[in-house]
Amino acid sequence: MLPNLHLLVSSKALLLPITVVHAMLIGCTIIVLLAFYGGVSRGWSGARDWLRQLPKGAWLEHTLESCRRFGHEPFFVSRTLLVSMLLNAVTVTQFLVLSWGLGLGVSTLAMFVIVPTIICIASLPITPSGLGVRENLFVIMLAGSTIAVPATSALSLSLLAYAGSLFWSLVGGVVYVLLKDRHHLKEAELEQQSE
Repeated sequence: MLPNLHLLVSSKALLLPITVVHAMLIGCTIIVLLAFYGGVSRGWSGARDWLRQLPKGAWLEHTLESCRRFGHEPFFVSRTLLVSMLLNAVTVTQFLVLSWGLGLGVSTLAMFVIVPTIICIASLPITPSGLGVRENLFVIMLAGSTIAVPATSALSLSLLAYAGSLFWSLVGGVVYVLLKDRHHLKEAELEQQSE
């Protein structure tokens, strides 16, 4: 976001989505710090009792214990963040290639702030798979006066990228269906060897 500060300040269409992403970042950071490294149950002895009383409380407590194991593993969060940023770069590259193919003329730097912002907001459970939210955000953010992409082109970019994601999900689903039995057989063999 820092390299695009001039773009973010000059465009009101980008300001609200960027604010939402910042709020998501702060919220997720707090959740990760609490879940991976603890702290609430140390300062408040009744935290575990309160957690157990919630619906699915036992499941939540088990999840919290699993997160703590990851928190004790050195560099787990930083490695996960690195892989996430690489995946983010690949996703933005997909959108860049599509925008070049559509002749939109959106700068690479702008795409590296717009695409992740839209993906973050579309991941919120507002509509199934973010349908509609993602498309509207692309139209709002790209068709604004600062970037000035035609609304139909912005919508085409969003739908084409989503079609690409669906295609690769289909490929992954086929690979899973074809290889799942082999994987489960290996798991069964490992369990028999350990007994």
